[in-house]
Order: sequence, then C-alpha cells, then structure tokens
Amino acid sequence: MEDQGVNGDIWNKQATELLTRLGWKNIGDHDIDIKGGDKDKYGIDTLMTYVTPLKNRPQSVILEAKRYVTNSFQAGHLQAWIKRLDEKLVALRDSSNLFELFPELENSTTFDVGLLVIWFSNTDDYKEFQPKFLQALEKVNVSWRERKAGSSSIFVLDNTRITRLCALVKAVGDLGKNFKFSYPTAYNNGCLDQDNEVLTVEYMFSDVVIGSVYNDKEESVVFYFGENNMKSFKMLKNALMRTNVWKKDRPLNLFLYNSDIDIRKIKSNIKDLFGDIGEINIKFMESNNELPSFLKDIITDD
Repeated sequence: MEDQGVNGDIWNKQATELLTRLGWKNIGDHDIDIKGGDKDKYGIDTLMTYVTPLKNRPQSVILEAKRYVTNSFQAGHLQAWIKRLDEKLVALRDSSNLFELFPELENSTTFDVGLLVIWFSNTDDYKEFQPKFLQALEKVNVSWRERKAGSSSIFVLDNTRITRLCALVKAVGDLGKNFKFSYPTAYNNGCLDQDNEVLTVEYMFSDVVIGSVYNDKEESVVFYFGENNMKSFKMLKNALMRTNVWKKDRPLNLFLYNSDIDIRKIKSNIKDLFGDIGEINIKFMESNNELPSFLKDIITDD
C-alpha cells in the first residue's frame, strides 16, 4: 500500500530537498489545492521551477512524490498516477488561481513537465523487484493524439535513479561551491555551450553528466553511471571528445558509480585510454540503496 500520512509528507519534502540541491526552486508550500482552468480543485504535492538551457524561461514542473512498498505495487498504480499527473498539468495551464497564488510563475513556461518520484521503502527488496517496475513502466498506455491542451512530458524516478542522484549531490558537494554542470553544444539541440548550477530533468536520465570546477585552476568533471568495462570507457571517451571538457591543459576528474567489478584491475587501462587528456584523476561516488543522511534527517513541521 502507499505509505500515506507522516511518512508520505516526509518523502515529499525529501524529494523536494534532493531537487533543490540540484538547483531547482521550490514554489510555495507542499500539499496544496489549486483550482484548475476547469474550476475543479487539484491536489498538488509540490510546484518547482528550474533554469534550463533548452528554453528562454524557467521550466515549471509539478512534482508528485509516492512512497510505496514493493509487495503492494500493481502496474495499474503507475498508469493511474501518470494519467492523473497529466490531468493536473493540463488543468493548471489555464488556472487563474495558480497565478493569483504564485505570480512569479507567470514568468515561467506553461506546465508541460511532470516528475513522478517513487520511493519503495523496503529497499533490500528493490533490486529483485525493479524488473517488474520497469515492465509496468514500459506498458503504460500513452495517447499520442494531438490535443488542444498541448502535450505533456512526464518523467519517472525510481529507487535506482533517486540513489544515483543522491550520489551525484554528494560528489558535487565534495567538489566545492565553484562547480557547475556543463551543457555542450553537441548534445544540447545546437544551443551554445552553457554552464550552470542546475541539473535539468533530461540530464537526470543520462549515464554521463559533465561539468567543471574552479579552485586554483579550472578542472573538468565527468560523472559516469554506465558499465565499468573498457568497451564502455572507449565509447565514453569518444563522446567526451565532442565536448568542452576534453582539453589537454585541463585536469579531468572522472567519477565512477557502479562498483560491481574490481576497478583496480582496469584503472591503469582507463588512464592509458584517456592519456590524450594529460592528467586524469579517477574517483568513486557512493553507491547505496538507502537515502543519505541529508535526506533522512528531514522531518515534518507538524
């Protein structure tokens, strides 16, 4: 069953905090009712915005946070959650009540992005359960017909994606305050290279996140969440050579996430492969199936 009440409220705030640490902005309170364009009331977990290089205005997002246990989950739950989130996105596009409550949203995009963040609290069971969840996600029925209300993009984060983001937040924090994410032209719909402190929702689903940090000198940073084998590292190198992080006069910090193999056996091979770059430092992100302390320490205000 869904973990409602206090635990559900806490998870809503934890999910918001995670996104805030990735540069997103929380708008208003949690768990609010807003009248849609159809005058019906819609319960909204959290409203957020973030700056994106893909648009000339901040992106508006409805965040829906679900806390569940694996043995109570059914595929129909996911279908219903996504359908309802889409309905909320459509309803808020023409909501005068929304802008009365939060006038700053008038300077943001229309509501066309929803983020469903699902945390299964029995974390030791999740690895075995995940294929069932992914299968349910693949079978979600989405209509591709054009509609007057316009399209919506709904993204879904599960335990695996959430813990990856937690590891990223921790690694970025260890780098210091001068770190910025990079959005290279080659992978940015032709937009000019941009650096900022925000991780966009699209970037959250990439196995490669790049950035730069400036302490005594500028250094390139790569967070890699893919497979740790030489074939994958060769593909990584080819991708990086098309970006602004590939500079011979700039040290490269390569952060690895998955640790299913003994990386020491191929560490020297990685350094040889990336030898063109000059100095390369291989580091490791924390890999854990639990939430980190900076989220666990959050409690409700009630």
